[in-house]
Amino acid sequence: MGFAIAKFLTDPICVLFVLDSRYLQTTFHLSLQQSRVPVVLAYSISIVGSIGGGYLSSVMIKRGISANVARKTTLLICVLLIAPIFATPFVHHLWPVVALLGMATAGHQGWSANLFTLPSDMFPKSAVASVIGIGGMMGAVGGFLFQLGAGEIVYVTHSYVTLFIIACLAYPWRSW
Repeated sequence: MGFAIAKFLTDPICVLFVLDSRYLQTTFHLSLQQSRVPVVLAYSISIVGSIGGGYLSSVMIKRGISANVARKTTLLICVLLIAPIFATPFVHHLWPVVALLGMATAGHQGWSANLFTLPSDMFPKSAVASVIGIGGMMGAVGGFLFQLGAGEIVYVTHSYVTLFIIACLAYPWRSW
């Protein structure tokens, strides 16, 4: 249940990060073509989180730290990478915003890498695929619902502030 709830709450934030091209276009008055380099750079940074998140927990486990503590410590580090995303709407220069988005996507990727290993740590092999499948479904439902709400929030408020605050707060409660 915890895995499914975590996917429901955090997969939609990944969807928000996919919207960063729209955010960059709207905020910095960029064309689709002009936003390509900043978006590609932000997503390239996410590779570091994806690989680094798995690597970090593995190194801790090899050093004798329990899998539970290693994974939760890595999840916490990833949350700390995501947390500054709330400041994005208050930064008025493109490249610092790209850095914040890149750091947040890296944190999300590290978070996801470790979150996907938790079922294999906690459930028998025969149940792991089902648990991950249920979690994936919950993530998709959360992403769908979040998209509906996100569009309405931006339409009503003419701002992304609320969305970035939600992105900042969606992770921490599940880290420990």
